[in-house]
Amino acid sequence: MTVSDMMLRSGGNGSASAVLDALAGGEKGQLTIRKIPLDLIDPWEDPEHKTQPFKPYSPEKLQELADNMDANGQLSPVRLRPSPTAAGRFQALAGHNRCRAAKLKGWTMIDAIVEAVDDDQARLILVDSNLQQREKLLPSEKAWAYKLRMDALRHQGKATDSTSGHAVRKLETSRQRVGKLESADMVSQDESGRNVQRYIRLTLLHQALLDMVDSDAIPLMAGVALSFLSSAAQDTLLRVMRAEGIKAVNRSQAEALKDLRDRLDGEDAEALILRVFGRGAAAKPPKLPTWKFASAFPSEVVKRYQRDAELQERVRETIRQYIEERERSEKS
Repeated sequence: MTVSDMMLRSGGNGSASAVLDALAGGEKGQLTIRKIPLDLIDPWEDPEHKTQPFKPYSPEKLQELADNMDANGQLSPVRLRPSPTAAGRFQALAGHNRCRAAKLKGWTMIDAIVEAVDDDQARLILVDSNLQQREKLLPSEKAWAYKLRMDALRHQGKATDSTSGHAVRKLETSRQRVGKLESADMVSQDESGRNVQRYIRLTLLHQALLDMVDSDAIPLMAGVALSFLSSAAQDTLLRVMRAEGIKAVNRSQAEALKDLRDRLDGEDAEALILRVFGRGAAAKPPKLPTWKFASAFPSEVVKRYQRDAELQERVRETIRQYIEERERSEKS
């Protein structure tokens, strides 16, 4: 049955919802696999996101997929929803690369399951299907996938995630914390909540810096530290890096820039950045103030953990959150 046949069967009005009724065989809730014309399928987007977070296959990998589909057929259907903006068209939720591969081989139709879902459900299908099917994901892909999933769950604001069946509390987030830890724990089965938070922070990076995280020129934790810089400070950093031919940022440099972030929006920002990279007149990173704390821990514990980078990061973040909460309470 073609989509044109389905439109006739549904009364000829050509609406996406009418086509969906035809696809479901008239029985509500029944989803069946049908052949859909490829020229009626559009890439996924929604009002908040114009592109999906997962990068398309390279030409070589796409050709490999196309050859496999040509030799073995389509092993699994793509997942679509009726287009929310164009009547009679469909939006891809899972299977963007399969659609591209099919076109590469001259196919005109593709096996598909069409589901009538809202934007939040569409995001969850998009993210979950790709997280399950892709063997390796770039940091940027994980970052935007986790961000999409957390946004969708927060928008739903209900006790159960109907896509995965996991309990979900109403989520909260802020630019600094990128979701409370207990909320982040619900975003992924494979990553800890703290790692989810770190990945989501990467979405605050300018694209050029995020690309450097993908290429390992900036380690993950260095990228997280740089995400605390303002947009203007990131612009300045990129400008300095291009002018000086700086191709990478290590974690200690990123942490130094993070500690200087309140000064990187000022007139001396470029000089400070150059000093962090050992390019300034003094060729030394600026000296930062330090705090000393009394500890009741045994000396062997202190000795063991005093240089632990993870512990230092958590202590800094706890202090930062405390200061922010005190400042907010004093202003209210």
